[in-house]
Order: sequence, then C-alpha cells, then structure tokens
Amino acid sequence: MRELSLAALSLIQDRPTDAVRAADAAGFSSVGLRLAAIPASGVDNDLLDNAANRRHLRQVMDDSGVRLLDAEVFRFSPADGVPTPQEATLAAACELGARFVGVISYEPDLGRAADLLGQLAEQAQDYGLSCLIEFMGFSAIKTLTDAHTVVDQSGAANAHILVDTLHVARKGTSVDELRGLDPRHFPMAQICDAASGGVEHDPVRARAEAVSARLDPGTGVLPITDVIRALPAAVPLSVEVPRPIGRDAYEHARSLYAAAQATLTQL
Repeated sequence: MRELSLAALSLIQDRPTDAVRAADAAGFSSVGLRLAAIPASGVDNDLLDNAANRRHLRQVMDDSGVRLLDAEVFRFSPADGVPTPQEATLAAACELGARFVGVISYEPDLGRAADLLGQLAEQAQDYGLSCLIEFMGFSAIKTLTDAHTVVDQSGAANAHILVDTLHVARKGTSVDELRGLDPRHFPMAQICDAASGGVEHDPVRARAEAVSARLDPGTGVLPITDVIRALPAAVPLSVEVPRPIGRDAYEHARSLYAAAQATLTQL
C-alpha cells in the first residue's frame, strides 16, 4: 500500500502533536514536521532545545503509529541570515525517527551549494538520515537540472531530490526529464494541485502561491498522476496543502487524505 504522509506545511500553524493526531485520524501513516524555527515564518515548535517536548511528541507518534517521514528545514545562505542549527536538528530528527531532512538553497553558486550539501549529508549519515534538496523558482535551485547538478557534485549517496508537483509545473519540468534521471534520486515526492497550469517566471508570485494557494489533489489542473507515474513505483507521497481558513486540522487532514486516495485510484 502506498505510504501517504501529511506534509509539515499542511498544518504548519498547528502544534506537532496536534498534526500527528489529525494525520492519524485521517488515515495518514506518516507526517512531515518543522523542527527548526525560522524567524521569518513565525513558527517555532520549541523542539530543538526542549527534550520534554520531543519525548512527548515521540510518545504521541508511538501511540498513534504515525511515523516521521521528513523533518524541515535546512537552508543554505538563508535570506534572514539565521542558519539552522545543524547538529541539534539532525539529532532531533533522528530521535523522532525521521528518514529525511529537507534542504532549501539560496546559495547562487551551485558548486558551493554542492559542497554544503555534501557536508550536511555526511553529518546526516551519522544519524541515519538522508537529505532532500528541493528545486523551486524562488530559490537558487530553480530547476530539476540545478538540483541534479548539486546532488551529483555533492558526491553523497544519501543526497536526493525532492519533487513537488507544483514546482514541476511552475518550472516547466517535463515528465521525460523526471524519467531520464536515476530513480534513486527520488525517494519521496510532494503532491498538491493548483488552479492554473503553466510556468511562473515571477519568483514573488511563485513563492506566494507555494505557501498559501495550493489546492487539494484532484481539485485543480496539475498533471499529478503523470508526475507520480514518472517516479519510482511506491515512493511515499507527502500531501502539501496549507490549511485554508475555515477548516480545522482534522477536517483538513481528512480532506487531503481522501483527495490523495482518489488520485491514487487514477494511476
């Protein structure tokens, strides 16, 4: 059975324990969580420096059976100048049972980004974690080609590419491009839908859509099933759609799970 995960962004304003409980009630087998605070986002789950909070979160996950798929988020050359504490974040991700840690790069030099990814991946390996670098039109890793270049040059066997159906569409990535890369590069993917298709050249609009205007899978026009078919069979799918005003956490999780399951029936 395909693993479906509730992405961190989907319930980003809710406490991690509440996100886990909502995911469990909806039927998700795993979640993504934001571990490190990002000052510009206003989100701080108080996990890195609070062992009691981590123990409580792990107990809630153990009680529910919901696992931690991916932990967010490392940033290279962060726009606000505040780096993610690497050792503490990796240790917390490991303690909570994560398989992957997310990476976003604002480093314009792809060679330096590759070096940074290699260094992070080496640290992550000690904790049994793999790194996923995401390509987005508003970061320095804008395309699938950029992401592949950085991963390849990093030389790290535990460095991979995170594919997101929204960014695939907005950067004009083709299904053939995805199929043309080694399947090992894609150990999981994020899915959502959008009201319109096509490339988005404006990074400001691209970012605004990514953080606040995603739609439930199957309610827009993105070729979600084509992207899924181009990826290795049975990779976990993380459903990333911010909770809209008027939906509580449980309703939102149920809606996303039902939409994802409906999408899978079309494969």
